[in-house]
Amino acid sequence: MEAYFSAKTGMYYITTTLESLWASLNQLSAQADQIVRQQGGPALTVAELEQRKQQLLQPFQTYNTQQGGLRWNQYEQKAKENHAKAEINLMTLKPLIPTALYDELTALFVRLSAPFVWDLPHGKEKLKVLEDAMPEVLAARNKLVQLLEAKLGR
Repeated sequence: MEAYFSAKTGMYYITTTLESLWASLNQLSAQADQIVRQQGGPALTVAELEQRKQQLLQPFQTYNTQQGGLRWNQYEQKAKENHAKAEINLMTLKPLIPTALYDELTALFVRLSAPFVWDLPHGKEKLKVLEDAMPEVLAARNKLVQLLEAKLGR
């Protein structure tokens, strides 16, 4: 459960952060276009317009690229930690629960921890997969809790 909610929260954070960075860059791009057009006048060619606009935007594009890379690296590190914790928890549970439940939990873990391309569109797809799995995750948790409670005699 901890790994699932951490992954879901982390993916939400990174996708909203990257969306915000892209929206800001798009807004700056429109402003840079207006500035260059005003400064260049009507004699400015399309190629000159694009070149000057790119010069104005370069620091912001560099910043966005660096921030995106930093965010993905942070997410990757946290994902590796969560993956390891979940694997340890599954190994610990294996002798304590029926094989069918263990197989169900393992299949869910494998599906939700499947690799994906680390960019905004694929990150949003991964977030949707995680969000859609919530009922399945909670159902598996309930099965596990009921089984463990019964074994504890509660």
